[in-house]
Amino acid sequence: MAAISPPSTTIKYIDAIIADIYWGRDQDKRKYHWASLDTMSLPYTEGGVGIRRLSDICTSIQHKQWWNSRSKVTLWSQFLKSKYCQRAHPVSKEVDTGQSLM
Repeated sequence: MAAISPPSTTIKYIDAIIADIYWGRDQDKRKYHWASLDTMSLPYTEGGVGIRRLSDICTSIQHKQWWNSRSKVTLWSQFLKSKYCQRAHPVSKEVDTGQSLM
């Protein structure tokens, strides 16, 4: 998950597995869900249980990678800058559909 973001179908599949862990199954039928995973993923102060959503984790990892590539001089940040930002500053660079999203 740190290198690329998984497709949304994969995230939904893993969310279904997580829901089965919490609520389980009864003879190949899903049990009744007393609360949705969206409600359970809210913080305690907002009435949730505090479970982190997989999509939120993927987004935070992507933001952390962006921040580390911008603030630290690492081999990975040097590679990204030399590959995608040769003639322009990384912030002014627009995303092109033919290029990688990073």
